[in-house]
Amino acid sequence: MIIKKSFTHAPLLLVLLSADLALAEHKHPTDQQLRACRDRLAYESKFKHLPMAAFSVNSGTHHHSNVDWTVSWGGRFATGTCKVNKHGGVEKVHTNYDSGPVKESGHHHHHAGKDAGAGGFYYDYHVNRWRDPSGQVCHTCTPENGFPNHGRKQQEWHPQNHLEREASRHLNRSLTEADREALRQLSQ
Repeated sequence: MIIKKSFTHAPLLLVLLSADLALAEHKHPTDQQLRACRDRLAYESKFKHLPMAAFSVNSGTHHHSNVDWTVSWGGRFATGTCKVNKHGGVEKVHTNYDSGPVKESGHHHHHAGKDAGAGGFYYDYHVNRWRDPSGQVCHTCTPENGFPNHGRKQQEWHPQNHLEREASRHLNRSLTEADREALRQLSQ
């Protein structure tokens, strides 16, 4: 009877072991693979001339060897995937969506000259902070250290989301010209 019970549990044990092996094979990309994708994007001819581009990478949702990426610059963005191998190399970069052709505008030229010495550092408009080449927030990237002061000034208020923008528009519509003049005088 004891021998019979052990044989009846053997198929269940085999199924559990094969499920564990299948999960072990379906791993998320490693930090090395994520970094390789971000570095490859930074040097892609399509994106390398964008001085203020924010490169974002994360684990792919469709296949364990894919890394999803987003590059955003000046209110525009592109998305896609990097196919990575298990050794951390990028085999192929695929663009899923591009919000428009990348053009060299005077605005980008202006920043390119000013920020040329940044050396892989970029300004992330999502958090209004400079980031170092590894993607970490740079706390020493200040105007005193040669980094341009982008984003909001501390004295100014800018809406952060849809609700704040709507409230700001409503307030602006309700002000009279005399109210606006009084506010201008107060801010000086």
